[in-house]
Amino acid sequence: MISKLTSQWVWRVSPDWKRLIIKPVPIDQLFPGLPNPIDAAVSVGHHLWVFVGEKIYVIYGNRMAHAPLTLSEIGIDEKYIDLAYEWHYFNPPAIYIWKGSRYWKLDEKMDHRRVDERYPKAIDLNWARVPKGVHSAFTYEKEIHFTRGDQVFRMNSSRSVFDIADGYPQPLQSFFGFCPRNEKLVLNASYFPSFAFFTILILNFYL
Repeated sequence: MISKLTSQWVWRVSPDWKRLIIKPVPIDQLFPGLPNPIDAAVSVGHHLWVFVGEKIYVIYGNRMAHAPLTLSEIGIDEKYIDLAYEWHYFNPPAIYIWKGSRYWKLDEKMDHRRVDERYPKAIDLNWARVPKGVHSAFTYEKEIHFTRGDQVFRMNSSRSVFDIADGYPQPLQSFFGFCPRNEKLVLNASYFPSFAFFTILILNFYL
Protein backbone atom coordinates (compact mmCIF):
# COMPACT_ATOMS: atom_id res chain seq x y z
CA MET A 1 0.00 0.00 0.00
CA ILE A 2 1.34 3.46 -0.93
CA SER A 3 0.71 6.14 1.66
CA LYS A 4 -0.38 9.57 0.51
CA LEU A 5 0.77 12.67 2.39
CA THR A 6 -2.36 14.73 3.04
CA SER A 7 -1.00 17.56 5.19
CA GLN A 8 1.49 18.68 7.81
CA TRP A 9 0.12 19.85 11.14
CA VAL A 10 1.61 21.62 14.13
CA TRP A 11 0.83 20.31 17.60
CA ARG A 12 1.61 22.41 20.69
CA VAL A 13 2.05 20.18 23.69
CA SER A 14 3.02 20.66 27.33
CA PRO A 15 6.74 20.44 28.25
CA ASP A 16 6.16 16.94 29.68
CA TRP A 17 4.65 15.94 26.31
CA LYS A 18 1.56 14.52 28.01
CA ARG A 19 -1.21 16.86 26.84
CA LEU A 20 -2.15 19.17 24.01
CA ILE A 21 -2.16 22.90 24.77
CA ILE A 22 -4.21 23.81 21.70
CA LYS A 23 -5.81 21.86 18.87
CA PRO A 24 -3.47 20.99 15.97
CA VAL A 25 -3.33 23.57 13.16
CA PRO A 26 -2.00 23.37 9.59
CA ILE A 27 1.65 24.38 9.46
CA ASP A 28 1.03 27.21 6.98
CA GLN A 29 -1.50 28.72 9.37
CA LEU A 30 1.01 29.05 12.20
CA PHE A 31 3.95 29.94 9.94
CA PRO A 32 2.58 31.90 6.94
CA GLY A 33 4.77 31.75 3.85
CA LEU A 34 6.61 28.61 4.91
CA PRO A 35 6.87 26.04 2.09
CA ASN A 36 5.22 22.70 2.74
CA PRO A 37 6.22 19.93 3.24
CA ILE A 38 9.33 20.52 5.32
CA ASP A 39 12.27 18.15 5.73
CA ALA A 40 13.21 18.91 9.35
CA ALA A 41 13.15 21.58 12.06
CA VAL A 42 15.30 22.31 15.09
CA SER A 43 15.53 25.00 17.76
CA VAL A 44 18.72 27.08 17.44
CA GLY A 45 18.93 29.57 20.29
CA HIS A 46 15.76 31.66 20.22
CA HIS A 47 15.03 30.76 16.61
CA LEU A 48 13.47 27.86 14.77
CA TRP A 49 15.39 26.57 11.78
CA VAL A 50 13.12 24.91 9.22
CA PHE A 51 14.79 22.91 6.45
CA VAL A 52 13.09 22.76 3.05
CA GLY A 53 15.31 21.39 0.32
CA GLU A 54 18.50 23.46 0.14
CA LYS A 55 16.95 26.36 2.08
CA ILE A 56 16.86 27.02 5.82
CA TYR A 57 14.03 29.27 7.00
CA VAL A 58 14.88 31.04 10.24
CA ILE A 59 11.78 31.86 12.29
CA TYR A 60 11.35 33.96 15.40
CA GLY A 61 7.91 33.64 16.98
CA ASN A 62 5.86 32.92 13.88
CA ARG A 63 7.68 35.28 11.51
CA MET A 64 10.69 34.93 9.24
CA ALA A 65 13.67 36.51 10.99
CA HIS A 66 15.48 37.24 7.70
CA ALA A 67 15.99 35.84 4.21
CA PRO A 68 16.50 32.06 4.08
CA LEU A 69 19.96 30.59 4.52
CA THR A 70 21.18 27.74 2.35
CA LEU A 71 22.83 24.46 3.27
CA SER A 72 25.98 25.48 1.38
CA GLU A 73 26.19 28.72 3.41
CA ILE A 74 26.52 26.78 6.65
CA GLY A 75 28.95 24.27 5.12
CA ILE A 76 26.77 21.32 4.06
CA ASP A 77 27.21 20.10 0.48
CA GLU A 78 23.79 18.49 0.08
CA LYS A 79 20.51 19.28 -1.69
CA TYR A 80 18.41 18.46 1.37
CA ILE A 81 18.76 16.85 4.81
CA ASP A 82 17.10 13.89 6.49
CA LEU A 83 16.79 15.15 10.07
CA ALA A 84 18.09 17.64 12.63
CA TYR A 85 18.03 17.61 16.42
CA GLU A 86 19.35 19.22 19.59
CA TRP A 87 21.01 16.64 21.82
CA HIS A 88 21.07 17.42 25.54
CA TYR A 89 23.79 14.88 26.29
CA PHE A 90 26.25 17.78 26.28
CA ASN A 91 26.24 21.11 28.11
CA PRO A 92 25.53 23.27 26.24
CA PRO A 93 23.40 21.00 24.04
CA ALA A 94 24.77 20.19 20.59
CA ILE A 95 22.86 20.49 17.32
CA TYR A 96 23.29 17.77 14.71
CA ILE A 97 22.17 17.43 11.10
CA TRP A 98 21.97 14.09 9.24
CA LYS A 99 21.91 13.26 5.55
CA GLY A 100 22.44 9.82 4.08
CA SER A 101 25.44 8.16 5.74
CA ARG A 102 26.93 11.38 7.15
CA TYR A 103 26.21 13.86 9.92
CA TRP A 104 27.34 17.35 10.89
CA LYS A 105 27.50 19.33 14.14
CA LEU A 106 26.81 23.07 14.22
CA ASP A 107 29.73 25.01 15.69
CA GLU A 108 28.65 26.86 18.85
CA LYS A 109 31.82 29.00 18.59
CA MET A 110 30.43 30.36 15.31
CA ASP A 111 27.03 31.06 16.91
CA HIS A 112 25.73 27.96 15.08
CA ARG A 113 26.04 29.74 11.72
CA ARG A 114 28.49 27.17 10.36
CA VAL A 115 29.18 23.48 10.86
CA ASP A 116 32.16 22.41 12.93
CA GLU A 117 35.23 22.06 10.68
CA ARG A 118 35.82 18.53 12.01
CA TYR A 119 32.65 17.34 10.23
CA PRO A 120 31.06 15.56 8.40
CA LYS A 121 31.51 12.19 10.06
CA ALA A 122 30.12 8.78 9.22
CA ILE A 123 26.89 7.96 11.06
CA ASP A 124 28.12 4.40 11.58
CA LEU A 125 31.11 5.78 13.49
CA ASN A 126 29.08 6.72 16.57
CA TRP A 127 25.47 5.85 15.73
CA ALA A 128 25.74 2.35 14.28
CA ARG A 129 22.91 1.05 16.50
CA VAL A 130 20.38 3.59 15.24
CA PRO A 131 17.89 1.83 12.94
CA LYS A 132 18.33 2.51 9.23
CA GLY A 133 15.82 4.82 7.59
CA VAL A 134 15.03 7.09 10.56
CA HIS A 135 13.56 10.44 9.51
CA SER A 136 13.28 12.55 12.67
CA ALA A 137 14.88 12.89 16.09
CA PHE A 138 14.16 14.64 19.37
CA THR A 139 15.36 14.76 22.97
CA TYR A 140 12.96 13.68 25.70
CA GLU A 141 13.91 13.05 29.34
CA LYS A 142 17.53 13.79 28.32
CA GLU A 143 17.60 10.83 25.91
CA ILE A 144 17.69 11.03 22.14
CA HIS A 145 14.77 9.43 20.30
CA PHE A 146 14.52 8.61 16.60
CA THR A 147 11.41 7.85 14.58
CA ARG A 148 10.88 5.66 11.54
CA GLY A 149 7.39 5.48 10.11
CA ASP A 150 5.05 5.34 13.08
CA GLN A 151 7.67 3.85 15.45
CA VAL A 152 9.70 5.63 18.17
CA PHE A 153 13.18 4.37 19.14
CA ARG A 154 14.75 5.55 22.39
CA MET A 155 18.55 5.33 22.56
CA ASN A 156 20.28 4.46 25.80
CA SER A 157 23.13 6.93 26.45
CA SER A 158 24.11 5.18 29.69
CA ARG A 159 25.67 2.40 27.62
CA SER A 160 28.77 3.25 25.59
CA VAL A 161 27.40 1.65 22.43
CA PHE A 162 24.30 3.90 22.39
CA ASP A 163 21.96 1.04 21.59
CA ILE A 164 18.16 0.96 21.62
CA ALA A 165 16.67 1.17 25.12
CA ASP A 166 14.70 -1.71 26.58
CA GLY A 167 10.99 -1.59 25.74
CA TYR A 168 11.50 0.09 22.37
CA PRO A 169 10.43 0.67 19.67
CA GLN A 170 6.98 1.95 20.63
CA PRO A 171 4.12 3.03 18.36
CA LEU A 172 3.94 6.79 17.88
CA GLN A 173 0.34 6.86 19.10
CA SER A 174 1.36 5.11 22.32
CA PHE A 175 4.32 7.36 22.96
CA PHE A 176 2.21 10.48 22.42
CA GLY A 177 -1.02 9.51 24.12
CA PHE A 178 -2.93 12.48 22.71
CA CYS A 179 -2.47 11.33 19.08
CA PRO A 180 -5.62 10.13 17.31
CA ARG A 181 -5.53 6.38 16.80
CA ASN A 182 -7.59 6.33 13.63
CA GLU A 183 -4.95 8.20 11.59
CA LYS A 184 -1.51 7.20 10.34
CA LEU A 185 0.92 9.74 11.77
CA VAL A 186 4.60 10.25 11.10
CA LEU A 187 6.66 12.65 13.21
CA ASN A 188 8.51 14.94 10.84
CA ALA A 189 10.17 17.28 13.33
CA SER A 190 9.99 18.65 16.83
CA TYR A 191 11.48 21.51 18.75
CA PHE A 192 11.33 23.15 22.14
CA PRO A 193 11.41 26.96 21.87
CA SER A 194 13.58 28.29 24.68
CA PHE A 195 11.34 31.33 24.92
CA ALA A 196 8.07 29.49 25.56
CA PHE A 197 6.66 26.87 27.90
CA PHE A 198 5.60 24.39 25.27
CA THR A 199 6.98 21.95 22.73
CA ILE A 200 5.98 21.94 19.08
CA LEU A 201 5.61 18.76 17.07
CA ILE A 202 5.22 18.73 13.29
CA LEU A 203 3.46 15.60 12.12
CA ASN A 204 2.41 14.27 8.74
CA PHE A 205 -1.05 12.82 8.15
CA TYR A 206 -1.14 9.92 5.72
CA LEU A 207 -3.95 7.96 4.13
